[in-house]
Amino acid sequence: MLRLVCRRAAVAATLLLAVMVMLLGAGPAVAAGTDTTQQDTSLQDTTPLPESVTGGSGEVSTSSGAGAISRMVVGLGIVLVVIFGVYWLLKRVYGGRSGARIGEGLDVVATVPLGPNRTLQLVRIGDELVLVGVAGETVTAVRTWDAAEARRLETVLQAGPPPPPGPPIAPRPNFIDEMRKRTLRP
Repeated sequence: MLRLVCRRAAVAATLLLAVMVMLLGAGPAVAAGTDTTQQDTSLQDTTPLPESVTGGSGEVSTSSGAGAISRMVVGLGIVLVVIFGVYWLLKRVYGGRSGARIGEGLDVVATVPLGPNRTLQLVRIGDELVLVGVAGETVTAVRTWDAAEARRLETVLQAGPPPPPGPPIAPRPNFIDEMRKRTLRP
């Protein structure tokens, strides 16, 4: 939802920016009432204008190139401030709400690598456990345990693996420790 609102705000701001650039870039031509692509002066309108428009000189004043560039830069700055203001406002309104967020309530209990780019993962989702197979960009649910089964499985996982059947195997001495004993002088 927030992504959709942000995307729409970005599209609206981009359209506003494009319109402002077109208006600011075409400002002198629109004010003069002439077509800037046409160089033929024989087709220009020579109707006298009132003094309030011409300033008493009889000619229409057009802004210089530096004035047009400065107006464009100021307009661009205003548009950027509006875009960042809308972003800040959307972040304040939608960013502070508590709700279902991505990853909330999920916890990886155990992971077993099976090969390159392939794993089995035991994931807790609320009170349930789900065994998930992950291969590349594919995720497949293998098995799901309900809340009661999940509690029993977690106690087994916390206790560790069961001891192997039969008599315990005596630990083999470490090779390096044996070599030290043989080479040390008393």
